[in-house]
Amino acid sequence: MIYFKNFAKENKNATPVVALIFSSVLVSIVVSMNFSNSLAATYKFAILLGTLTCLVAYLFSIIAFFILDSKQPGIRWGKLTVAFLAFIYSMWAVIGSGEEIVYWGFVMLMAGLPFYAWIKMKQKSTL
Repeated sequence: MIYFKNFAKENKNATPVVALIFSSVLVSIVVSMNFSNSLAATYKFAILLGTLTCLVAYLFSIIAFFILDSKQPGIRWGKLTVAFLAFIYSMWAVIGSGEEIVYWGFVMLMAGLPFYAWIKMKQKSTL
C-alpha cells in the first residue's frame, strides 16, 4: 500500500525520478543549512546526521524487540542482554554525535510527523 504514489512512479528506465529529485532537494536543504562552514565540515555534518538517522531506527527496533519479546513465554536473558547492550551503545553513539547534530536530527524527525499522521489518517480503521 503506497500513499505517496508519485514517489513510486518510474521513468522508461525504471528509475523513480520523483523520489530521487525529492531526496536531492532534501539533501540540498541540509547542506545549505551548513553553508557557512568549510566543505569538510559540511561533509562531516551530513555524515553525522545520516548516522544519527540510522541510530534512531536502531533504537526504535531495540525497543520493539523488548516489547515483542515480553509477550513470549519465558525470559531469554542472552537476547535481552545483547539488546540492552545495543541500546546503551546506540545511545552512546547518539550522544557522541554532538548537540548540533542531535538538534537537527530531532527537528527533521518532528518534520516527518505530519507525513506519518497523514498516512495514518488515510489508513482504514481496523476497529
